[in-house]
Amino acid sequence: MTRKYSLNGLPKNQPTGATYVVKTIPRKEYLQSVLNRLVNDIGPIIDCIIAYNRSNKNKIGFFPMVRIIMPVVEVIATSEGRIPQDLMKELGMMMPYTEWNGYRDIFLHNDEFVVLAVDKLGLQTAIFLTTEEEQGISDFLAQDGRNIDPFRLYRLLVKYLNVKIEQLTGDDTVEIIGELIYDPASTDSEVQGAVKEIRDFHASTTGNI
Repeated sequence: MTRKYSLNGLPKNQPTGATYVVKTIPRKEYLQSVLNRLVNDIGPIIDCIIAYNRSNKNKIGFFPMVRIIMPVVEVIATSEGRIPQDLMKELGMMMPYTEWNGYRDIFLHNDEFVVLAVDKLGLQTAIFLTTEEEQGISDFLAQDGRNIDPFRLYRLLVKYLNVKIEQLTGDDTVEIIGELIYDPASTDSEVQGAVKEIRDFHASTTGNI
């Protein structure tokens, strides 16, 4: 039987052989930390890619940028008790469900484009990177719906978070995952591997399990 838990009202599945422990923290503080990581960690990567692409024929950053930006969409949506596709729709993405499946799910586990299809109707996916100076191009490509522009999504998320943080008070809270506790009695091979690694680490550093 699948074990359940709730995160900001969203039903979630507990992992096999382990348990997520949820803790509550101030929402404003949490979203500010998400924004700080977005601007201070991802922002400089975008700046470097833009600078490199302007001076080199061989462009970089397409697949990696999708992998970097999509988890931020998920944590923001989860903090608000909704699915990522709802947030993507609010941000103006035309086909949030296919875009989430085609870029987050596929590129998390895969390293090439796939055709998204139903019956005999297919959609070819594509990734673009536009700068702030290319807003017109960005808007045009976004209207297509099949494509994703990680740089555009970054700009939208920064704007969205700044507005949200300004609106919040110190009384608002959010649930986040604080711990992942493994069950030593689990027969799952991955769980047993993690249990052994944690025990071995502590045995080697403290002399005790």
